[in-house]
Amino acid sequence: MLNRLLSTLPFLEVLLRNLYWRNTAINRIANYFSKKSRHPLPPPTKSNTNNANAFFEDVSRLGIGSGDILIVHSSFGELKKFGLTPKEVITRLLSIIGETGTLVMPAIPIFREAPPAEKRFDSSLFSKPFIYNVKKARIWTGALPQALISTPGSVRSRHPLNSIVAYGAHAENMVARELTSKNNSPCGEGSTWAYCYEHNAKILMIGVDVVHSLTMIHVAEDLFPEQWPIANWYRKRQFRIIDDGFDEMVEVSERRPEWALFYAERGFSKDLHKAGVIKTSLSENINLSVIESAQLIDFLNSKKHSGYPYYIPFWLK
Repeated sequence: MLNRLLSTLPFLEVLLRNLYWRNTAINRIANYFSKKSRHPLPPPTKSNTNNANAFFEDVSRLGIGSGDILIVHSSFGELKKFGLTPKEVITRLLSIIGETGTLVMPAIPIFREAPPAEKRFDSSLFSKPFIYNVKKARIWTGALPQALISTPGSVRSRHPLNSIVAYGAHAENMVARELTSKNNSPCGEGSTWAYCYEHNAKILMIGVDVVHSLTMIHVAEDLFPEQWPIANWYRKRQFRIIDDGFDEMVEVSERRPEWALFYAERGFSKDLHKAGVIKTSLSENINLSVIESAQLIDFLNSKKHSGYPYYIPFWLK
């Protein structure tokens, strides 16, 4: 009911998000009730090969196959009922795209220097360089990306923002031009996300909210900056990046975090479904969604004159 209301009234969603993040008391109260309302996941069951086989067959029926670049955003908790380990899930996904395909997952690092989330709007706390050790940095994006990082032959992104891990035919080329552009934005020229868009990667969501996890949308902002209508969109940040023999200070562009407060994701979700950009399915009681990168960015580029899918008051543009 609430999501339906917010999809119709984007200004209300933006108002609620601003209240949540800009008011410490409201933030704490909301987090308290959110934790109280969570239900523990059921314990993992014994391996059910038939159900697992049916699930991954349904994934392939969504148009995913040999040679694809496949970006996966997934909740491993949803897959535990099959009794598979994260590495076994990785193996199943790789079998769908074959030796000529490439599996990509977000592998966003945890920075020891990072302040609490509610302090992210204070730019002074980000003025000193953060350290990103590519081989050693822990990630917060889950068990499946961690399993892919541990897979021999996988490649990890050097860009410290919206980092990925990739395995397969395109992996080396995907990261080859990172941090070589003027702006070094995480989804702009030379980035892994731009590479995925340019090769029309397919995006698979397993048991997660599509628009809440859809990193690819930032390609529309970062790769085509001359078309983006919002001024002062980025801030500059410094990182020390360590990767084997590579040890350098790098400046990157990051979307100012306050702009995220104007992301009208529920209305965006409704629009994507209405336009047929998302293919959806329910398999073994798990929600599946697939989006083609090129179609998504074309859709966004057709609307970006207004800053879509952000609902930003005119006096802030």
